[in-house]
Amino acid sequence: MDTTHLIDKTGAGSVIHSSTVAEEHFVDLSHTDPLAAFCFAVGVLSIVLIAASIGSARLKSRFKWLGTMGGKFALILVGAFFLLLPIAIHLPGSHGDLWPGLAQAVPATFYFTVNITGVAGELEEWTPVIHQVMGDGLLSLLYYQVLCFYTVAAPVMLALTAVDIFANGFTGLLLYVESAKKSVLGRDIYVFYDLNDNTVTLAKDLLDHVQKGGRRSRSMPLLVFCDLSSAAVADGNGMAQQVREEAYGCATVVFTPLGLESVPGHLARWTQTRCNVYYLVISDDTDDNVRATIALCDTLTSQMVSWEMGARAWDVERVGSRPSLTDRTRRYAGNIHVWCVHGNPDDDLIFDSLPHRRPDEEILARLLRRRRGHDPKEERRRRIVDGLSPLMVRVRNLVEVRLLSEERQVVWDSLVSHPLTEVLDPVDVSAGPVPRQRLVVLVLGVGSFGAEAVRAAFWFGRLPGVELRIVGVDLEAERRLGELAAMWPDLMAERVPEGEPSCLADLAEPVAEDGPTGDPLPTVCLVQADARTEDLSPLLAGKEVEALCWGPDGAGTCPVSIGRGSRVYTVTCLGDDEVDLDVSLRLHRTLSERVLDGTLDEATAPQCNPLVSVLVRSEEVLESVRNISGGEERFGLVPFGSTEDAFSYDSILAAPWEDASVNLQAAYDAAQAAAAGKPTEVGRGRAMEDYNAYEVRKLSNRAATRFTFYRLWCLGLGDGAQHDVSGELQGRWLAKLGVAPVLERLAAGDAGAVAALAGVRPGPAGTGAEERAARRRALADGDARLRSEHPLLCAMGDLEHARWCAFLRANGWRPVEGGFDGLERTMAFVGRSPRPGEPLPHESMRLMRHYYLVDDPADYRDRGADCMDDPAACDRMVAAECLRILNRGYVAPKVGLPGGGGTGGGTGGGAPTQERPAAPGGEGDGGPGKAGSDGGSAAGTQS
Repeated sequence: MDTTHLIDKTGAGSVIHSSTVAEEHFVDLSHTDPLAAFCFAVGVLSIVLIAASIGSARLKSRFKWLGTMGGKFALILVGAFFLLLPIAIHLPGSHGDLWPGLAQAVPATFYFTVNITGVAGELEEWTPVIHQVMGDGLLSLLYYQVLCFYTVAAPVMLALTAVDIFANGFTGLLLYVESAKKSVLGRDIYVFYDLNDNTVTLAKDLLDHVQKGGRRSRSMPLLVFCDLSSAAVADGNGMAQQVREEAYGCATVVFTPLGLESVPGHLARWTQTRCNVYYLVISDDTDDNVRATIALCDTLTSQMVSWEMGARAWDVERVGSRPSLTDRTRRYAGNIHVWCVHGNPDDDLIFDSLPHRRPDEEILARLLRRRRGHDPKEERRRRIVDGLSPLMVRVRNLVEVRLLSEERQVVWDSLVSHPLTEVLDPVDVSAGPVPRQRLVVLVLGVGSFGAEAVRAAFWFGRLPGVELRIVGVDLEAERRLGELAAMWPDLMAERVPEGEPSCLADLAEPVAEDGPTGDPLPTVCLVQADARTEDLSPLLAGKEVEALCWGPDGAGTCPVSIGRGSRVYTVTCLGDDEVDLDVSLRLHRTLSERVLDGTLDEATAPQCNPLVSVLVRSEEVLESVRNISGGEERFGLVPFGSTEDAFSYDSILAAPWEDASVNLQAAYDAAQAAAAGKPTEVGRGRAMEDYNAYEVRKLSNRAATRFTFYRLWCLGLGDGAQHDVSGELQGRWLAKLGVAPVLERLAAGDAGAVAALAGVRPGPAGTGAEERAARRRALADGDARLRSEHPLLCAMGDLEHARWCAFLRANGWRPVEGGFDGLERTMAFVGRSPRPGEPLPHESMRLMRHYYLVDDPADYRDRGADCMDDPAACDRMVAAECLRILNRGYVAPKVGLPGGGGTGGGTGGGAPTQERPAAPGGEGDGGPGKAGSDGGSAAGTQS
């Protein structure tokens, strides 16, 4: 018994009618042609891939071509070709056998596939063949239905692909025309990757600044939203419409499906040297952001390398080890600013390696054609890559790329606007030993934001006389403890005796000789509790509770309490605005009642103990919390972290802290130039080139500048909160430190000033025990002389070193163990060798080990002598110059209010800014902090 098929050809189309005679034979593979079965599987697989590419964002991110109409149309053609191939082989009049028939059928299959795209399929002729090749039963019916799908889908996809190609070409032309118009007056161009809540929030805030900036006719920036689907742009009631309405009359907006890496090639040539272009890669997928940014950097680098090689007649021998750059390349690179929101801490290493990526294949092919010879092609290719390497590094380091972490940004901003010092009594190191204070930072919820709060408080809390204790509260404390210890082992392992300051104990008032000696306690511990319930009550009441901590033997326990003498700074980030606010209010009331009862110290006004900082993502809720805190009653509840604050013009585009970080690099370069006997000012181009060499250098410089107002608190010149830096405040700071004359003499290359702020190279050279001992004695004598002449400057330098060490530990760095022998083994292991006339290598970027990561100032000084370096001079320079750095006393800021160009590479009219003479050394110079002049020392710049 089998299945009977009746073929009806009376209608316009042919339909297979099936009746089941025996259900057990409904699917009969005995008469199925193997080639037809394989082709049928390919056809079905193509449909599955098309459906998956529509529904899976991850698949489209991995295979970009699947996200395009052209990619989907290609799958349609492939599936249709395979489905029609067995039909063409078995049509009446064909050979019928596989191999002779295949040669005859392939051209016919192409013909049938083309016909399908034009709704000209011949289903009535193909239906009997389907029955012939697939046998009886369900497979014939499925084959027919799938082929019907392709017959309908092919012309539809062809039309959509044509529209997509036209749209790409049209928007590409529109982008070229609009960028050419903006280049006439040097307007800014902002390229947003994707259309989402974050990009729309930033775009609306940018447009708000444009409207408030006045002279609207001269403030017409160009906003480009790229890598968009047609559905996202056509959503008239959605985000695209919001941007259009906000931009009406004050900006030009272009929505395009072009990929981010394609945008630079569609900008007019005049734009390259006359307009600042800001690439804002802040989509919701952080992995995709990194991928897109790498592709963009490759495109930009290839553009500039092509220009440079064109200027050298494509002769790689003319590149040299330190290639000079054309004016066009310098202007273009100075006008490019890239922001990338990322989530992986190890992305720093990925971006550090970008200058060493292989050149574009088109560039290599052109150079290979010009460099013909008898050597093997691979050998010539290797020599070309090696010859281009200095140019690739030079060009890439000119392009500003900022890696943004939303968690880090909002937490750092909060600890600057509402510093830890708000709960501490004022101190003044210049007046003598400071009182001892116990600071408890209570972090409720140790997720992504909570973990960042723990890390930031760890180095922000390095203050004179302050015993820092960080207590995290989480329902899954045991798992969080393991995660933190795996990522930042030295942060979790730090232990300080109870009652002792966490750094520089000699700056604090001494304890009585017969006073009790406290046991070492961990700086960071976690309490397993649900902050929303009464689990937290014993800790808030001042009782001693058991906490989890990390030690040499792994996880353990320790006692923790919030005693009477504690100053409490709380960060609440439980993941829900309503829960965060409810818990924060109850916690603040509980601790305030303890202050009123006399069981918790009250801070000296206007300081506030306790202070509760609550994470609020919603702008509406945040505004309400601000109103609570700003009423008639003083209330220590401060919100932070809304999306509007995190992705705002002031936070990302204006970026005053980024300008200060570049200024810090320029200050260091100028000091190194003075130390080399060539005092000179440093232009933004050279400062940016050194600053961009390593991502960790950027992060470290940002941390050093954020700590500035904490330094003011240490000398009694402020409460630690952020405010404007006036000339009068800067004068008071320099007068207290007694370094105003030193800064003046440094510019003239005075030896004493150079020793104080740029350091000296203690001789003699060599790595033997005698040479190192001689250098240690020489550096100790110089250090003693400086401490007698500038005691306060040296004390603030020691504080800066303590903060730098805590910062490194909070980012996973660890000290090089085993003394100088351990350093030599480590450097030999990673393959780093000394350079003539420069300090010995003292850190490994890949292993995250640093020889200078020691807390004792004397040990730190001796380790610098081992490496023929004076690293403490960098700390003193940061302390002396911190206010001038914030006051933009070195290089021009990157961007002002939108409205007529910028300062990155041109003025409002498009003329280039004249760069001041560059300091010698370039990338070989270190950076602010511990680098000395080590060739490309990255972690050394982490001051």
